[in-house]
Amino acid sequence: MKIYHVRGNRRSAVIFAETEEEAVARALDQDLVKFWDQPAAVEVPLPKGYRLIYDSLLGSMAQAELPLPAPEPTPEPPHTITRSGTKVYEDWRDNIVVDAGAPPLVWRAERDRFRANTDVAGRSYLASENSEIALLWNLFRTLEKAGRLDMMARPLGLNDEFEVLYWHRPWHSLEPLPEIGQALQRLEPRKGYQTETTIILKGRRFLVAVEGYLGKPGAHLRPWERTSSVSVPASYQAPLRELLAESAPWEETMRRFYNLLRHVILAAELGKVWGLEPHLLAIVNQLNRQATRSHDAEFAELQRRLCWPKQQSHLLTWQALLARAEASFEPAVRPLLAHAKRLSYLQDS
Repeated sequence: MKIYHVRGNRRSAVIFAETEEEAVARALDQDLVKFWDQPAAVEVPLPKGYRLIYDSLLGSMAQAELPLPAPEPTPEPPHTITRSGTKVYEDWRDNIVVDAGAPPLVWRAERDRFRANTDVAGRSYLASENSEIALLWNLFRTLEKAGRLDMMARPLGLNDEFEVLYWHRPWHSLEPLPEIGQALQRLEPRKGYQTETTIILKGRRFLVAVEGYLGKPGAHLRPWERTSSVSVPASYQAPLRELLAESAPWEETMRRFYNLLRHVILAAELGKVWGLEPHLLAIVNQLNRQATRSHDAEFAELQRRLCWPKQQSHLLTWQALLARAEASFEPAVRPLLAHAKRLSYLQDS
């Protein structure tokens, strides 16, 4: 028996059931949600070490009101609306809901700033409401601090104790782990930019490279492609050939999935170093799609080309991850949820 949060467009309920389908069916049977609400069930994960004991005599008790009431709205901090309609805060910290003074975050905020030819010259990229890296920090640092990374990892089959690395650093440290720098020197032995994975989950059994992409609702995107005409660095050839089911089209595959495969290659190398099973998690916006097909279809093509078992690569949406956070009833995630409701790229126009 499991706990499910059945959410519809207008109503929601908590249901005890064995499967998502059973939970939706029970909610419909009890008239807690309506068919036209398009209900869907999200499992409510229990903290590690807890188990559910269901007493049928209590099954008729009234359902708790869901979702949890959001905090009272606060006045908007100073910001600019750019010509493209994007909100950019004057202070990037107003776009952060947890540990805004953490060393890796401050380092990243100071390093990457808007150029002089923009409406918001000099402001940090993290100040933009549509910054993927700000949202990744807000999501994963919130879950890590609350001790609830399991609500994201367990449904993927990743039962582990994870430490989160943000741009290769623990949340409290300015210095990246030396093993990652050494791995990059082997994989990308060149001057200048090297792969910088936004989030790495380092466990005792698994290592997960995480990259997230937002994009405007309704847009047709090419978030994973290398759009530059510059050739793919030759240093990727050998490590990528080891990961491909078919070795011949390595360069075309690398160009098509460049912004994912760089992190796959690094995860595979670090997996060898630490003795961990490497995984990839890509996060996308369910309100847009790839240029020629859906996110699901394009990701399935990447899985087909990799020699990894399919269960080592995962595709989730921001909306699904935030729904899991909401279904946890964890008070610590409420600032994250309230902030996410204000992000224009996550709202269906």
